[in-house]
Amino acid sequence: MKNKLIAPLGVLVLSALALTGCSAADSAKPTPTPSSTSTAAPVPEVEKKAIACEDGKATVTENNIEATIEGDCATVEVKASSSIVKVGAVGTLTIEGAINKVVASSIDQLSITGNGNTVVTPTEPLVTDNGDQNEVLKEERAG
Repeated sequence: MKNKLIAPLGVLVLSALALTGCSAADSAKPTPTPSSTSTAAPVPEVEKKAIACEDGKATVTENNIEATIEGDCATVEVKASSSIVKVGAVGTLTIEGAINKVVASSIDQLSITGNGNTVVTPTEPLVTDNGDQNEVLKEERAG
């Protein structure tokens, strides 16, 4: 009868030893290795352009620029995308592009058909917005 108990007891002891060896290896913490450092690509300089207001009208058509319209202009059209436009007083501002920022010292009327545009002005223009996610921000020193 002792032989019948010794064999299963031996198997149990060997199994316990084997599992103890596995768990000790599993609990060891891995040695950290240095990782490679990544450097971000430099942000490209935004091209700056002067846009003329001729006969009371200025049109911005180039994407990804910072456009300055010197002085006041009766009508300004922004047909570009991802651009910044700075202007003085505007009678009618029309934005057809997307993701633009227009800063003006005053605006009488504003029409937006594009999406994701921001207009900054200290005045409260008459707004027609047929796009999505456009905003008009009132800022005292805009333009």
